[in-house]
Amino acid sequence: MKAAVLTFFAFLFTVSTYACTCSYGTTLSRVKGFENVFTAKVVEVLETHKNSSRAKKLRVEILENFNQKLTSNIVWLSTSKTCPVPNPTINSTWLFYISEAEDGKLSIPACNPSISLQDKRGAEELQKVRIVKNLLETHDETSILKNVSELNSAFFQANFSRSKKYAFDDDYGLYVIQYEKGAETIKHIETLKGLGSSLDAKVVNYYKKEFNIQRYNSYKSKLKDADFKLSILVWKVQD
Repeated sequence: MKAAVLTFFAFLFTVSTYACTCSYGTTLSRVKGFENVFTAKVVEVLETHKNSSRAKKLRVEILENFNQKLTSNIVWLSTSKTCPVPNPTINSTWLFYISEAEDGKLSIPACNPSISLQDKRGAEELQKVRIVKNLLETHDETSILKNVSELNSAFFQANFSRSKKYAFDDDYGLYVIQYEKGAETIKHIETLKGLGSSLDAKVVNYYKKEFNIQRYNSYKSKLKDADFKLSILVWKVQD
C-alpha cells in the first residue's frame, strides 16, 4: 500500500482534550499518493456509526475513475472526536481519495482530503485532478513531474494575499527549470504551457531573481543530479 500523502498532528492541551491539524498536500501529491481516486454518487447508506447518524458504510456508484484499480463500490468511514472526517450523505456526489487498507477495504480515516462536489472547492479540485491526470499520462516517461511546486497565479501578482481565497479559473501553466549540475545556477527555464506573455514573464523573473532553491532541503540535495529539473505548476485563478 502506498504511503499516505497526508499527516495529522494532535496537540495535547489537557489530559483529555486534543486539537487536530490536517495537512492535505497538493493536488498532484494527492493524485500520485492515493491508490484510489474517483468520483462517485452515494446510493445507499448501509450502516451508521453507533449512536450517530454519520455513515460508517456506503454503497456508491462510480462516476469517474482516475486510476482504473477499483475492485469495490463499498466505502467505509471512520469516526473521530478530534479530527475532521468526510461525511457523505445519500445522493451526494464526492471526489474520493482512498488508500486501500490491508484488508482490501476502501477505508476513509480522519484527515482525509475527500471532498463533496456540491462544494465549490470540490468542483475546482475535480477539474485540477483531471488536468493532473492528463499531465501524468502525457509526461509519464519523463522526469518533468518528479519534482513539482504548485502555486496559484496570484502569487506572482503585486497584490497577492496569503489570507485570500482565490477561485480557480480552469487553466494552468507549466514551467520547467533546468539547473547547472551541482549548482544553484539556473541553466534554462522552459515554458511548456504558458498563461500569457505577461504572467509567463513574471514567473520566469521570479525564479531567476528571487527564488532561492537552497532554502528547500528536499530540492537542494538533488542539485548534484545531472537530470534534475524543478517544474512549476501554476494554477490560474481569478483576481
